[in-house]
Amino acid sequence: MFAVRSIRMLAGAAVLATALTACSDNPAGLDPSELDATEVAAQEAQLQSALNVPVLYSLLGESGSSVSLSVAPAPLNASASLDPLDAVRSNGTLFRKAVDAALNGPMFAVANPGESADWYIAPEVWGQTFVRDATTGEYVWDDMRTDAPARGIRIVLYQRTGLETFNNTVVGALDLIDSSTTTSQVGRINLYNAQNHLVATFRETNTETGVETRTVNATFTGTFGVSPKTFVVADTMTGTVTETATIYTTDLRWRSISKATFMNAERSMLFEGLDLGAEGDTGSLEFTILMGEHTTRMVASSTGANAGTAQIYIDDTLVAKSVETATGTEMRAPDGGEVSPRVRSYLTAVFMAAARLPDATALRLALAFVLPYFY
Repeated sequence: MFAVRSIRMLAGAAVLATALTACSDNPAGLDPSELDATEVAAQEAQLQSALNVPVLYSLLGESGSSVSLSVAPAPLNASASLDPLDAVRSNGTLFRKAVDAALNGPMFAVANPGESADWYIAPEVWGQTFVRDATTGEYVWDDMRTDAPARGIRIVLYQRTGLETFNNTVVGALDLIDSSTTTSQVGRINLYNAQNHLVATFRETNTETGVETRTVNATFTGTFGVSPKTFVVADTMTGTVTETATIYTTDLRWRSISKATFMNAERSMLFEGLDLGAEGDTGSLEFTILMGEHTTRMVASSTGANAGTAQIYIDDTLVAKSVETATGTEMRAPDGGEVSPRVRSYLTAVFMAAARLPDATALRLALAFVLPYFY
């Protein structure tokens, strides 16, 4: 559905964690000795190891969530400015692509969107297999192949050699299948490895009613990975979209869950009141991460422009909050002082580990970057 682990959502979360200025009293009610950043780093390594499969790496790159988006948490200084919904604002184009994909059907494989709006995959490309041109690196239709699904397309995947580079070694294939009805778009995405074994499968639905104001109900559910190290994703988007000649507003509720089945690692995100038509985008966000024995939660809201608030909790104890300063917005300890180094390093490790959990956003944006033929 909507590519929407961004899109800098995790990058924005990492900004929250790493923009914490250092050194203060420990938060009341929390034992800092229990916050082990090294342990979280080991958990991150386990998650990354589960994704270290050629076809998964081909599709998602180094991180399950940040493929080709350059959103890995780079070193940030303590005075880095904070925007609670920087995830939306700093990467508006990609974020809107993701949401548009949820609202208007998939953002790939539609040759003539105006004529194919009722289909998940445009009928004119059904049965076609697309391969990488060895010279240009772009995807082209191979009219000699007949292995694509009858009501969909197949995209052959290749060994990744860099951030956006590949060689000609085939590591798997991606099938996009149309099961639409007269009332809703329905599609399935199946990912196969080089031995043609299924390593991921997702089902996507999108039902809309209305004209100028549309009521939207979209879902994206599926599994990802090689047994026993698999992941489960479940995304839903509901709400309304109003479009006129001069106005574009939304009132959306977006719920995204990504969970590892082989360890205590889960990330959930809830956007409410998401208006992409407002200046700067508005809405409220609750971002929860279970990593090992502890739960980290970020609550933020934005009213557009640069106005907003944010708080970060560990096991329901407030450990940091946004504070307006003369130079911008910073994260501070609850008492207004500086966040302790141990809490800061722990939060940084948690947000980095959470970025390894693959989800619908990662898949859709991976397709956007990996498959230039469709743009």
